[in-house]
Amino acid sequence: MIQVNENHIEVETRTMTASLVDGWIVSIRSKETGDEYISGARTDTGSALELVYAGNEAVPISSGPMCSCKAFQINDSMAELRYHNWDGDGIILLSEDKKTGDLLIEPSAYASRAGVRSVRYNLKDLRHDLRVVAPICQGLEMDFNDPALKGRRAPWPMAWEAGLIIASGENGGMWAHVQDKEFRFKTLSFGAHGDPYGFGLESENYGPIADVLSAGGLVWRINVYKGDWRVPAARYRDWLWDAYDLKKETALRPDWLQNLSFAVSWCPTDIKVLEAIAEKIDPGKVLLHLHNWRKFGYDEDYPYFQASDDGRAFVARCREMGFHVMPHCSSMEIDPSLPEFHYFDDFAVRDLESGRRLGWSWVNGSASLGVPSSDIALRTHKENKVMVKIHTAFPTWHSVLREHIREAVDDLDLENVFIDVPLCLYNARRSLINNTPATKGFLREVRHLQAIGRGGRPLYVGGEGLNEVTMQRVCFAQVHLVTRDDAKLQARTGKCDLNSFLFNKLVRTMGYADLSGETEDSAVFMQSHVDHGTMPTVTVQAAEEISNPNPAVARMIKLAQEMSWR
Repeated sequence: MIQVNENHIEVETRTMTASLVDGWIVSIRSKETGDEYISGARTDTGSALELVYAGNEAVPISSGPMCSCKAFQINDSMAELRYHNWDGDGIILLSEDKKTGDLLIEPSAYASRAGVRSVRYNLKDLRHDLRVVAPICQGLEMDFNDPALKGRRAPWPMAWEAGLIIASGENGGMWAHVQDKEFRFKTLSFGAHGDPYGFGLESENYGPIADVLSAGGLVWRINVYKGDWRVPAARYRDWLWDAYDLKKETALRPDWLQNLSFAVSWCPTDIKVLEAIAEKIDPGKVLLHLHNWRKFGYDEDYPYFQASDDGRAFVARCREMGFHVMPHCSSMEIDPSLPEFHYFDDFAVRDLESGRRLGWSWVNGSASLGVPSSDIALRTHKENKVMVKIHTAFPTWHSVLREHIREAVDDLDLENVFIDVPLCLYNARRSLINNTPATKGFLREVRHLQAIGRGGRPLYVGGEGLNEVTMQRVCFAQVHLVTRDDAKLQARTGKCDLNSFLFNKLVRTMGYADLSGETEDSAVFMQSHVDHGTMPTVTVQAAEEISNPNPAVARMIKLAQEMSWR
């Protein structure tokens, strides 16, 4: 039931009661427990509804001296707030899902000034003991006022890896999510108008945005729950599974997937390393990410995937011993010094706001200056390993990538491959190719790769990063933590295995980098990966590091052995 009284709206659903004033949720209470999660939120600062331009410039729609509001009672379970303001106008449509008890909030706004990136609906003044649980870097559980979250914006799906956020208390909490089957870009922002105990939910426009006057189209669902964060997460997982018919994807996973218990990222092309691992762990339960296997330098000459003699011998030995090895390929990047680049450049991914080509380069061994904007520099700095991202919905890219990966599959009799950076699914300057965003394009790309499997089975694909898009196709994922530089910060993110809880029916995860155990910080990162649901993972350079491991590597080996026994 929704009742309108001027600019006040009272909501009562099957699960909760809520009050809204000037668009803000000022109270939300569980009917089952009586717990209130927002109480007395201030309405005299900030704006619940905002238009967002480039650079996160926020224009208030539902507040200010020139703002006027009309509230409309549409029926017993639907109401509308219509705003007119100096620099824009907007609507908040409210409704009730009688089955779930969700309060549905659909914000939209517009202005005569072009360049609208998104519309944002803000919540603030959450109860201060609540902690944020969010699918960011495989799951974080932190205080809302943690300095690491201040001003943080997490674009979906690269950083905000699934469309939900949970405010978790000791015996329950509240949560927000979106049931979006159209792969619309969205952003989660932390804090609202100086209040760290809040967050913003943005509905983004597809690029280009230069001429765009309005934003909207997503419906945000707000509700309460009893129990721990797994209660709302399970509901979201069930929706995700049904929405994308993911049961059929289980047939495209290897039967040994759930038996994996140990991983090596950036595995050296050294057969002695294989022998050292095999002395301690069953090779059939080990996943190897192999980056130096081609006759080209690492991160050079993509998308060519021709094996070196050492790479060919190593992969053959992996197969003989029973290891599961993933040679490193690209998913969307090309070396611009190659002649093929000229017919891909028109479909390069460019930043939504600046228009710069997106990609990578290596300077002084690691640091990236990004992609040169000089066309001359773009083609003449091969020593800097320049790579340009190509839109994953471009069919010719699918064709060329499939052609060259197939050459490697046939040559090496590969069962698995690893494709780099599929997490980089951006809302870009040209977001749609053939009316298809990069997200849907990536799913098509992997279907093309699966089709080149051998012996009547699909090619099993692993990739960097994991989110609710990539999980629909990849079998293995090399995942990131919040930080690789600050062990104390990483520890503050908690032991939240949210993404594993959401995705592990289809995907097994491994750690990313700097997992040698040679420093105290490295040991923290290794354990944090495990706490987030990954296989025990190490990065080693020689067999001796396995045969005579340091304490952190020894712990990963022991955990893997215990998992194998179970």
